[in-house]
Amino acid sequence: MSTNIDISFIVPVFDKKIEDVEECLQSLQTSNFNTEILFIDDGSNSSLSLQYRKIASKYNAIYIYKNNGGVSSARNLGIKKAKGKYVSFVDADDKFFIENLHPSDWQKDADIILYDVEKTIGKSKNKEISKMNLSSGNVKLQDILKESFRVELIDWSVAKLYSLRFLKDHHLLFKEQMKYSEDFDFVFRILNENPIIKYYSRIVYLYKFSTASGTEREKKYPLVVLDDLNRNYDIQSEILRKVFFAKNQKNKIDKKIRQKIIKDDIRIYSNYLGANYNEAKKNIDPFIKIINKVEPGFKYDLATRVRINMIKGKKLGLIYLYYYAKKIYHVLKGDPLDN
Repeated sequence: MSTNIDISFIVPVFDKKIEDVEECLQSLQTSNFNTEILFIDDGSNSSLSLQYRKIASKYNAIYIYKNNGGVSSARNLGIKKAKGKYVSFVDADDKFFIENLHPSDWQKDADIILYDVEKTIGKSKNKEISKMNLSSGNVKLQDILKESFRVELIDWSVAKLYSLRFLKDHHLLFKEQMKYSEDFDFVFRILNENPIIKYYSRIVYLYKFSTASGTEREKKYPLVVLDDLNRNYDIQSEILRKVFFAKNQKNKIDKKIRQKIIKDDIRIYSNYLGANYNEAKKNIDPFIKIINKVEPGFKYDLATRVRINMIKGKKLGLIYLYYYAKKIYHVLKGDPLDN
């Protein structure tokens, strides 16, 4: 394994806008340390692929074409092809603040290095900053896991540097069958291997969040996404068992997790219903099963109780109305559910 390359940036792309892709690759240019950019085209349409090749050449990126297999398969191919000491994942419609990476960050070995994220939603100009309440430098696993219930940083595979040797030694790849929460699953499995962890409170990544991409997955693979939601709940419950909190605080976190799972459950089902009413009508029972798993033990607020009753009562008309109310809400927010 060559170590003269400090970081291999792995950038999967599938039918993304040319201007977004160009901005992304431009943001990865630096002379402060040695990099390679693995620009992996996951089966984009031929006219876009031709343009991607040209953009890759312009920004000295290694263009790799593969048949469509999803973002996880593209990232896994990147891990296998990478030659850097570290790898970092970048979505082709996001932006990297490479000037906020300092070579001193990785001069002393670490297995995973975490940074802060700036997040925008849809066309809104509002920005959210995700950062941990921790000092920069070496951090303990317990502290990272505690912070995971407050900020989303370990939910995302981006804005991190991963030791390529650590990934390969522990056979760590993305689960290609997952369609939801695959980033969280990947980072959690890394943390389960007791890595040396560093954190630097610097924003290195602009995450341009769009509801539409998640909605598309939920319409296309609703039952797979539901299984992934169940996995997400099990991981969060496992983390909560591992981390020390006072009993009252632990109960509050547990309740919050369950309320979020219930909300996600009905969102996935409503998208399923909106896309394929007759099929969704026949397949409501797995969604009820998740509710039955997470519901017991707490008194919930009115909104959560309504969601529970809509799913368990099989109130398809109300769920259909919920789906269209969501569509209107997101259009008004500037983050439409459909592109």
